[in-house]
Amino acid sequence: MAKSKYLANDSNAALKELHDCLDKDPTMVEAHILSALINSELKQSKAANINLQQAFAQDFSIRENPVFMLMRSEVELKTEDYDAALKTLEAAILLPQVQDITASAASSSGKKYSLPYGNEERARIFLNLVLCYCHKKEFDKAKKIMTRAISEFQGTAEEVKVMLTQSDL
Repeated sequence: MAKSKYLANDSNAALKELHDCLDKDPTMVEAHILSALINSELKQSKAANINLQQAFAQDFSIRENPVFMLMRSEVELKTEDYDAALKTLEAAILLPQVQDITASAASSSGKKYSLPYGNEERARIFLNLVLCYCHKKEFDKAKKIMTRAISEFQGTAEEVKVMLTQSDL
């Protein structure tokens, strides 16, 4: 229910469903991550960070999930913790699912979470990494990632976002 309400752009109702779900089963990692995603979109960084910490506490292998790492980096960026965001994104870009969109999304523990992951999230990892490198004034590294992003997302719906980020760079 929470996913359907989220997809229907009813964030408050989705958060309520997730809260009810987590009241019944606080070990549900997927619900914590979806809560973090929604809270991040609502610009509630503190709540998103708490959701991410709860997800990590329930399953340490979630740190190898690209959606978890993306959400974590976005919270770190919003709180201007660029060192932590850079560390998170550098680890995220090395994940097989980020290197190749067709790679299996199963984590090393064999668990697979039904989290929204596709080209949009993959592109956000690349572009957030470029942003981090710019904040750290590492422009050569930013240009290298940007060049890769341009070739990876050419002809996709994410190409416009990549081009906008390139013009900012």
